[in-house]
Amino acid sequence: MGWIHPLEDPVLEAGRHDILRVCFEFANSVPLGGCRPLRFVSCLGNPVAPVRNVITGVDGSSIPLTPADGEVCRLPEKPFERGDANGDGSFDISDPILILGCLFLDTRCPRCADVLDANDDGRVDISDPVYLLGWRFQGGESPPPPALDCGLDPTPDDLRDCEGDTSCAG
Repeated sequence: MGWIHPLEDPVLEAGRHDILRVCFEFANSVPLGGCRPLRFVSCLGNPVAPVRNVITGVDGSSIPLTPADGEVCRLPEKPFERGDANGDGSFDISDPILILGCLFLDTRCPRCADVLDANDDGRVDISDPVYLLGWRFQGGESPPPPALDCGLDPTPDDLRDCEGDTSCAG
């Protein structure tokens, strides 16, 4: 597995950033809260290839990465409230505006993509803010569960589970 940051995107400012997320699917035998070791190798691909784990600095220099071995833990999914995109506990015009910003303006998006998936079709796209606007201002259907109350997503999809802070405590 490898990842190359596209050159046309702006350089990230100094600080902590998620530049690569690796998702694991645990065997059914790993209980919630259970952990397994994670070990890194010193190169990408073929061990004899002249490739190193590096990132490129602002000046074009190679900066070696120093991954640290650790462990991967299976954490329970966190409850969320579908459609409450800004996490303020209410549903208003600011929620579809935030989704539009995530889609088109590079604004910071919630880590829980299911919050943004207002129509629960397994994707975050223009149909989600349109769905919320139709519900709030044209009498359309309310978002599917868990909406209007905290809960877990009953619909399996490819969106990342709500693992970070969410709009509700469950």
